[in-house]
Amino acid sequence: MKIKISDVVICILLILGALTVINISFYHFYRSIFGACICMILCCCCSARVFYGDNAKTISLLICFFALNILISIFNENAGIGATLNILLFICLHILMKINRVSPIVIKFLTCIYAIECLYIASISKGYGALHWASYVDGSNAYVNTNYMSYMICIMSFQVWAYLKNTQFGHRVFGKAISAGLLILNIWAISNLDSRSSYIAILFFFVLVYFYPNNLITKKNILLIYIFLLALSIIVPIIYVYMYKSGITINTVGAISKNTFTGRELIWSEYIRHFRGIKDWIFGLGSHTEIHGGADMHNMSLALIKNGGIISALLVYVYIGKEITKCLDTTVTKEKFMYLAAVLASLAIGFFESTFLTSQFFCIFTLLLYEASFTTEKLLLENEETYVDS
Repeated sequence: MKIKISDVVICILLILGALTVINISFYHFYRSIFGACICMILCCCCSARVFYGDNAKTISLLICFFALNILISIFNENAGIGATLNILLFICLHILMKINRVSPIVIKFLTCIYAIECLYIASISKGYGALHWASYVDGSNAYVNTNYMSYMICIMSFQVWAYLKNTQFGHRVFGKAISAGLLILNIWAISNLDSRSSYIAILFFFVLVYFYPNNLITKKNILLIYIFLLALSIIVPIIYVYMYKSGITINTVGAISKNTFTGRELIWSEYIRHFRGIKDWIFGLGSHTEIHGGADMHNMSLALIKNGGIISALLVYVYIGKEITKCLDTTVTKEKFMYLAAVLASLAIGFFESTFLTSQFFCIFTLLLYEASFTTEKLLLENEETYVDS
């Protein structure tokens, strides 16, 4: 099978992003070459004539997004370009995938890499949190953040599970055993890494896949679930802050030995106090505005609103919503729904993490969104290398 240049670029980008979970040196290396990755994607987009024809509406949305961020930069000295580049990478990468179609062999290769990485992370997860915390306290920061590690292994697992479900191998006894084993290992790893958001995402994923009725998989219902998840990303911080101020405490959550309040409630309380008028909500505070000593926002919607305002966040969410509805333009089987469920469950991670400001997360999220659109109606059960327009 012929491998396109775009396949090579996509493969490099997604593998490098995945490697950042293994070692802090890979993480810093990826950040140092992020600008080069953007340039590669843009070059591939131009060569593939992405900026013409059917993509005119998407490009208009992209232009509006950047015009808004340029306007914000003019009037807000705290505005930065990093978050904008993440959105640029996401949209251009997704369009590139749709135009050039990712080769099935590339998807298979990436899935194998993710499966191996999930196993590796599970093997080192016991006691990793203590090592990370010790390195954070002494200032060396020699270990990858455990929250980041948890939600990356979570979204990589979604890719592996969905892919297996869409292959002949995944429907055999050995394939089912691998899926079950991966689930057990991942839950164990996430328990060791103390991540609530990843627990919520995995639970939501399996509820959708195994309990959501086939007759309710309609464009209207899926859009309602999508909007509900976005609303929850705002509601969860409000409830958390209310619980904190009211003294409502839960000592542990599930198998995680973590207190209800771990500092996010302080960040979110201070976040609200920084907004002094309607202008701040519409255009944002700017990514360089320090909240709680420069802490991460730990919420996807609050992070997007902080950096570019409500308008900026809406542009991102409208694009994702538009692509989700396209996935439902044709009949969606239960197997194809696996990818849609993975996309929706990935949003649940954003209740407690700034996932949409993490390019590594965005890249795998983009792959899932692409596969939800371009998996065949007959799936890959008859031919594992057949992809057609949905």
